[in-house]
Amino acid sequence: QFKWTVLFWLVSSYIGSAIIYSVLSCFSTDGSRLAWAIPVTASIVVLAIVAVFGVIHYNKYLRNRKGATK
Repeated sequence: QFKWTVLFWLVSSYIGSAIIYSVLSCFSTDGSRLAWAIPVTASIVVLAIVAVFGVIHYNKYLRNRKGATK
C-alpha cells in the first residue's frame, strides 16, 4: 500500500507540473526561459514535499509493523 501511495504522489506531481508548463507555454509566445524555469521549480518543490510525506508515511509504517510483531 505504501508503494502505491508514493507512486500516486509521484504521478500526480508530474501531471501537475505538466499542466503548469502547458499553461505557461500558452502565455509565453517567445518561448522564454521562464516557461521552463517555473514548472521545473514547481516539480522540484512538489517532489520535495512528496519526499517529506513519504518519509513520514514510511516511519509510521515501520512503527506499525514493530507494534504488530510485539
